[in-house]
Amino acid sequence: MLALALAALLAAPQALPGSAPNLLQNGDFELKASRTAPLPGWQLIDAFEGPGEGQPTSIEMTREDAHAGRAGLSLAATERTERGVHAMQAVEARPGGRYALEVWLAAREPCEGDPRVTLFMLDGAGVRLAEAHARPAQEGGWSAQTLALEAPPDTRHVRVELLPPTRGVFSLDDLHLGLEAGTPLPAPDVVFEEGFEQGKELPRHFSARLALRSGVGSNESKIDLERRKGANGSRQSLTLEGRRDTVLWNEVGRVFPVEVGDALILTGFVRADDVTPREGLAASFSARLEFLDPRGGVIGGALSVSPGRGSFDWRPVEVLAIAPERATQVLIAMNLSMEGQVWWDDLRLERWPAIAAPYDGWYSREEGSIVVEYHKEHAARLEMNGIAKGMDEALTRVREALGSASATQFTAYLYRDEGEALGLTGSAAAHADGPGARLHIGADLAYGLPLTELALFDALGAVRNEVFRVGPTHWFAFDAAPEPTSPAARHAAAAAKLDAKDLAPLEKWIDDGADLDADAALSLCGWLVATQGLEALSALRQASDPAAALASLFDGSLEAADEAWRGFLANL
Repeated sequence: MLALALAALLAAPQALPGSAPNLLQNGDFELKASRTAPLPGWQLIDAFEGPGEGQPTSIEMTREDAHAGRAGLSLAATERTERGVHAMQAVEARPGGRYALEVWLAAREPCEGDPRVTLFMLDGAGVRLAEAHARPAQEGGWSAQTLALEAPPDTRHVRVELLPPTRGVFSLDDLHLGLEAGTPLPAPDVVFEEGFEQGKELPRHFSARLALRSGVGSNESKIDLERRKGANGSRQSLTLEGRRDTVLWNEVGRVFPVEVGDALILTGFVRADDVTPREGLAASFSARLEFLDPRGGVIGGALSVSPGRGSFDWRPVEVLAIAPERATQVLIAMNLSMEGQVWWDDLRLERWPAIAAPYDGWYSREEGSIVVEYHKEHAARLEMNGIAKGMDEALTRVREALGSASATQFTAYLYRDEGEALGLTGSAAAHADGPGARLHIGADLAYGLPLTELALFDALGAVRNEVFRVGPTHWFAFDAAPEPTSPAARHAAAAAKLDAKDLAPLEKWIDDGADLDADAALSLCGWLVATQGLEALSALRQASDPAAALASLFDGSLEAADEAWRGFLANL
């Protein structure tokens, strides 16, 4: 009992003499590492992809470089580093609280990238509200820095993050995070906890469903409960596995009721074995939250986290979200559409009620078939009438080019910055939500491509392959411009670009969604529209095998299609 009490005392955050208690666990890096806890108290998360081959960032507690005590922390990266890993720890969030983070740090070699210690606050949707950074001098001994932040009223999460260099060695030690004042948040409601410990089948209310079809056939990805693979010493976990011959990719999910404004956090643990994306497949390995309206339609974008690729031991994951207007349910889902095997365990969904919905208080402007939604502090708020009018005119031109008589009204959400877009939609990039007739546009207001993609979805239906998603979108996006270029000019511009690229035969790239050349896809689709018509384009967009579908238009020969297209380009 005495040994257990001493261990608990050492693991608990300690207070420095005359200071506020330390909110951080193992801020001095003195706790002993283990296989399952290489950095006790901290989560290790993929941070970047490097140019190397096979090595992650080295993050280790070392007795050779400590500011005080027996150990410090070293973060190192070399030219062989393939995967950057950073460390993160969540602490108590108190709106109005005054946080002070003291850290000792040093760069033992000249560092590339932006190695730093970051203190930041998030709202319930994961949008960063405030942040402060401590960076080491380029080279030298230990130096102390202090970061101070007051948590904004909407703060729901506070994090400390340790980010490595892309090359070099970054050392740090003796992190102390103090907190004064602030309003404690109420404890969240636990909506569910699932450790997959009972039985041999999926727990009640969980179900498997088809998420993606990647070809012809009936080979499905595997979903099962597996013994001896549980997280945190448990006996069992949920596993998903994809193989080389898999064409039907399943996901596991469960639906819960929500109220508008609920703040949710989904946490759990995941491990992976040889997870590898397949060429030409829309690869995905993630946990996500997706809000549904009363009819089951998806609202906005899904909020998701991708744990990484390759092989790794158990690591924590979390997804943050706030239920938007019209939301009545939330879907939690775990998916895998890559080759390899993954395990999920210890899932937990928590809820804080009565927090304002993400778009609550946003302003609205309507112009024809466009409704623009934007935050009251958007930098372009005084120009929204003109922006809405310009988008409606662009949509009208694209619909005319498509021969579409649709009167569907699109809603465009205009975000102030990447952080707001990422927190509210799960993506910092502009994108279209076809089933929801929604556009999500960044601060640069570049709406041409997503607007065109949404118009294509509305006019021609869903798309199932990258070539006939990217190609028509780029082709008809010219019609969205205030002064559209002619089809002949588009063909000529694309041909000039392709001449310099030594384009490979169609069979080499038509199924490749990962590295698709947008100029080639644009030219091919523009030529097909001119020679085969929009009805053929619609069929090609819905084909799970675009090579076979295109060949069928040329007596079953993809080579004949390639020859006809290249002949057209040569005669421009």
